Amino acid sequence: MKILITGGGTGGHIIPALAILEIIKEKYINCQVLYVGGKNSLEEELAQKEGYEFKAIKTGYLERKIISLNNLKSIFKNVYGLFQSLGIIKKFSPDIIIGTGGYVSGTVVLSGKILKKNIVIHEQNALPGLTNRLLRPLARRAFGGFPDGLRAATHSGNPVRADILALPAPVQRIGDECA
Repeated sequence: MKILITGGGTGGHIIPALAILEIIKEKYINCQVLYVGGKNSLEEELAQKEGYEFKAIKTGYLERKIISLNNLKSIFKNVYGLFQSLGIIKKFSPDIIIGTGGYVSGTVVLSGKILKKNIVIHEQNALPGLTNRLLRPLARRAFGGFPDGLRAATHSGNPVRADILALPAPVQRIGDECA
């Protein structure tokens, strides 16, 4: 099985993506994984640190202010990134594309939809981000960390890495109660 995963911008999108991959790698030993994200980004650093193949695309975020120089630049970057993503997806030929949010995942997931790939998204937040709200209609399945966080998503909870689950439970001492 070949899995392409994308998500970035902040650790809030990247860490869950890596946790999802950890779970998948446990269940499917022979799967190939490709992480697609922004160049010189946190997702590039963390994915490569975990040993995943990484491909970078040009991408840019859109400001809420509709007319701005940054938005104009971002539109051109994202169009270029769309063509880069199309090439990466054609070459890698994934069985599934997983998007975990962040503006980079918008470009990659849209490319996957154009190429008729199976799309799955995961929203980690109680209030979904703009990218996942826009991508939801393109996805075959959507999962959410919170009930009713993303329209018609399966409440799966948030993925947690095994090294976090292995930490000992904190010891509560008398007088340490939370107010």
